[in-house]
Amino acid sequence: MFQWRIWDSNPPPFDCEPNALPDELIPQTIRKVTLFFCIFAHSNRHNMKKTNLYLFISVAVMCLSGCCKHESSYLPKNGDLAFVLSDNSDFSNAITDATGSGAHDFVHVAIVNVEQDSVYVIEATAKHGVSKRGFSQFISEIKGGKESAGVVIKRVKVDFNTNAAVERAKGFIGEPYNWSFLRNSGGKYCSELVYESYLTESGEHLFTARPMNFLDNDGNLPEFWARLFNRLGIEVPQGEPGTNPNDMSKEPCLTEVFRYFTSTVSHHPRQSPIMPSCQL
Repeated sequence: MFQWRIWDSNPPPFDCEPNALPDELIPQTIRKVTLFFCIFAHSNRHNMKKTNLYLFISVAVMCLSGCCKHESSYLPKNGDLAFVLSDNSDFSNAITDATGSGAHDFVHVAIVNVEQDSVYVIEATAKHGVSKRGFSQFISEIKGGKESAGVVIKRVKVDFNTNAAVERAKGFIGEPYNWSFLRNSGGKYCSELVYESYLTESGEHLFTARPMNFLDNDGNLPEFWARLFNRLGIEVPQGEPGTNPNDMSKEPCLTEVFRYFTSTVSHHPRQSPIMPSCQL
């Protein structure tokens, strides 16, 4: 079962439904205040007038319900971006070694698609290429591993038509995964899907392409990449223009709106080279 963590909360596991978050998502401070009210009222129930007892209970209930509405009010918006933290696969480890930049080592990004009462993600993965699946399924399959499994939801905060971007992404569904990571080579990798979908009305890219890097902190090519490009029979596209979730997550046009983890993410200082990525 996937455990969600918002900011400083530490709730027990529960079923993943994006529009129906439970009462467990209450900050620890408010929980402690509420618990204090309840304990105080119970221990002094014989010495308190009924009206005072009811007042204490009412205050506790208001703290509980008011905070829950505030902290658990994430409603997915069409065009939100879901950035996924590293799992423990060889692919993700190779990505993290090359693009890891600190507390959040993102190895995948997916596009949130809201259709009436249903929520989906459109994503490019090594296993399925460009495809669409339910948001709850997407969340439930996030795995713990090298760091800590989790997802950070970010939203475009500038004047931009995200609905058009989602429709453009739908047009790529069915394309294969782009293992070469080269532009215009057929297929898409995860951040390339976002890059090619999020275009302005004038056709300009909302996000920035940068020279890709496939080397680790020591300047060595991880075995995964060496074997991959050897099988493809092409040179490593070191320095070619491309995108990756880590850099994309830092774009100034985005703002974080929600996050949830299986456990606290530890901080590991790393350099921040550039390369594409996608989870398996």
